[in-house]
Amino acid sequence: MIGTLVDEYAFAVEEGKVMEFARAIKDPAARYVDAEAARDEGFAAIPAPLTFTVIAGHHRDAAAAVALLGLDIRRVVVGEVGWEYERPPVVGDVLHGRRTVADVQRKDGARGGTMTFVTLATEFRDAAEEVVVRQREVLIETAKASS
Repeated sequence: MIGTLVDEYAFAVEEGKVMEFARAIKDPAARYVDAEAARDEGFAAIPAPLTFTVIAGHHRDAAAAVALLGLDIRRVVVGEVGWEYERPPVVGDVLHGRRTVADVQRKDGARGGTMTFVTLATEFRDAAEEVVVRQREVLIETAKASS
């Protein structure tokens, strides 16, 4: 499964969505609502908060991705997510995400059964095809319950 393309999608970094996201994470920084404040901090435009790319989940089909991976969505949880930034995404960017399988491991569960750990790697590129953000997430399919 390593190297399998899971999905591709695109989304715009929109001013209103950045403001809503900043409000949701309770970050009152002016840079998320005021272009002048953003420029004063050295940004080319209003930046997106650091974890903003999680909104990609609204632009892809989670059930189809899990089915492609051969996992049972009823037993899948997100174990961890990490980000590496080449530059901050800013309002006006259109990010193109491409998510692939980076690793698969199976481990015996503490209460019996086998758990599957699938690491997914996503590159978010801008219109110039430059990498803006790399995201890694680990999906865990928990062991089946004993009958």
